[in-house]
Amino acid sequence: MIDMRIYVVARGYFEGMRGRSEEREALGAFRVISINATGEEPPFGVEFLGLPTLLVLRFDDVSESYEDGVFMTSQDAKRGIDFVVGESPEKSLVIHCTAGVSRSGAVGEVLNDWLNRIVSPNEADYERFRREHPHLVPNTHVRRLLLAEIERRMAL
Repeated sequence: MIDMRIYVVARGYFEGMRGRSEEREALGAFRVISINATGEEPPFGVEFLGLPTLLVLRFDDVSESYEDGVFMTSQDAKRGIDFVVGESPEKSLVIHCTAGVSRSGAVGEVLNDWLNRIVSPNEADYERFRREHPHLVPNTHVRRLLLAEIERRMAL
């Protein structure tokens, strides 16, 4: 059984570590999905941006009902799933976006359901995530794209 702990945090969690030893420790201990809005730089030192345990995505907290903004794409969803099943699967996963509620909430929720219910059932980690993240309001567009990518993979 894989022990898949997933955490959703606000961008400020990492901003507070930037340039300090905690930044290196966190990026060594966890896999991180960094979701950044258009024009927003990741909250990490440039020396960490090439780490295989850090995935940087760039899209706004919008859905198709909005006319403006950079939307998450199916390619972003594929990159996210590739990242999760690829490098260092034994490390816990931390996902952040600006507020740690909508974009990262959708990613965390979908991955928790998929990884802790289907890939390697772990009811304790599944329930822990739900208990520790009651504030999430997942972006429906992000959720739909991730679910479509998971369904595509499961059909192969």
